[in-house]
Amino acid sequence: MAQIHPTAIVDAQAELAPTVEVGPYSVIGAGVRIGDGTVIGAHCVIEGRTTIGRDNRIIPSIRWAAMPQDMKYRGEPTQLIIGDRNTIREYCTFSRGTTQDAGITRVGDDNWIMAYVHVAHDVQLGSHTILANNATLAGHVHLGDWVIVGGLSGIHQFCHVGAHAMLGFQSHVSQDVPPYMTVSGNPLVVHGHNAEGLRRRGFSRERITRVKQMHRLLYRDGLTLEQARAAIAALQDGTLGAEADADVQMLLDFLAGASARHRALRRGRHAPGDGGRRGLGRPARRPAAGRLRQRWPGAAVHGHWRPAHGRTRLRGLVAARQAGGARLRRGAAPLPRTGRDPQGHGRAPAARAARGFIGVDAPDFNLGLEARLRSAGLRTMHFVCPSIWAWRGGRVKKLHRSCDHVLCLFPFEPPLLQAHGVPATYVGHPLADAIPLQAPRAAARQALGCEPSTVVAVLPGSRRSRSSTSRPASCRRRP
Repeated sequence: MAQIHPTAIVDAQAELAPTVEVGPYSVIGAGVRIGDGTVIGAHCVIEGRTTIGRDNRIIPSIRWAAMPQDMKYRGEPTQLIIGDRNTIREYCTFSRGTTQDAGITRVGDDNWIMAYVHVAHDVQLGSHTILANNATLAGHVHLGDWVIVGGLSGIHQFCHVGAHAMLGFQSHVSQDVPPYMTVSGNPLVVHGHNAEGLRRRGFSRERITRVKQMHRLLYRDGLTLEQARAAIAALQDGTLGAEADADVQMLLDFLAGASARHRALRRGRHAPGDGGRRGLGRPARRPAAGRLRQRWPGAAVHGHWRPAHGRTRLRGLVAARQAGGARLRRGAAPLPRTGRDPQGHGRAPAARAARGFIGVDAPDFNLGLEARLRSAGLRTMHFVCPSIWAWRGGRVKKLHRSCDHVLCLFPFEPPLLQAHGVPATYVGHPLADAIPLQAPRAAARQALGCEPSTVVAVLPGSRRSRSSTSRPASCRRRP
């Protein structure tokens, strides 16, 4: 019969195996099932449809299977399932699943979960993982086997972390992390492959060498994601044995799944690059590359590109999908960016051979890269002055450190920059050449179907997140 402390409260509908121990002042609710050998410490609250396996050690003061922190939850009978031989320390909170997913929050076997860890609804946690103090897993996160999450790290909802990956202290994870990689920081940076962890788990030298090759192809050789996947697939040649080929296949499956997941998210929300940014970079990059080729026909133009720029023959120094943008959003890219990695863009082969660099818009991304390239001896230019005259005026100091020259869209910007010692030239917006000075008003009204009505233009802003918030108030009829 289970050993239950006299001060503990166990509901009559709970199912406890004969060798279960329940400590003082703990509360076990209806629908809870606990397997043999599991020890529940003092002051634990476990409720709802919760299944706990064998030989788990649950340290005092945890809260499990509480109502999910999801405003869409309406009391559906969802579950929390815990595997075997897990150690779970003080003040951890685990939530049940929701009907927006599979309805189950699942924790595997042999995990070491330290104090104050939060596992949100619908999380799928593998086996043999280590979650250090204060790690936070948002809803729908998937962690593979043998993953290590450093203390005070946060993983954004819907992100997947592949097997054997290691997340350093205070990592800000807003994108998928492929298997085997070591990452850390905010924004997240890939530092290398988890060689020490793989050695401790019995990987042979040959298998670790193959993982190192995959890391280099994915993050160091300047390949697009599609090119890297093809090169990684070519490593499955059988020369290092079936286990090494299986390691390759696991990474390929992860990358294919990441692309599919983010395509689905984009269909439901927004395409990469849309919605969260002003969008000045895309119309500006294309004519910039084209005019460079007009001036110097033999020039090789490399850059941070999107497929739409193919007509300019802009060679990819790093794909926008791999590098990430100035803002990272759910669905924006399947992999962590390497934009602030000292061995990333600034040391790619094309960057080392370059005569100069032009950063187009995206100041949060480009200015840091320009500063590194300038310190390495390259001349740097920034196209599209940040709106320092409207907000975050202190960025002018960063412009001074990063750029030899700034090309401005507005005529009042060069004097403002020159007053702070930043050389600048007014060049105008490239779309000015595409839009007629005198718009054909009658034809436009006819095309929009608003003739002969009175037309009032509502311009809530260029950022989708901002315009979606202000549009209802702007369009509300006023007396």
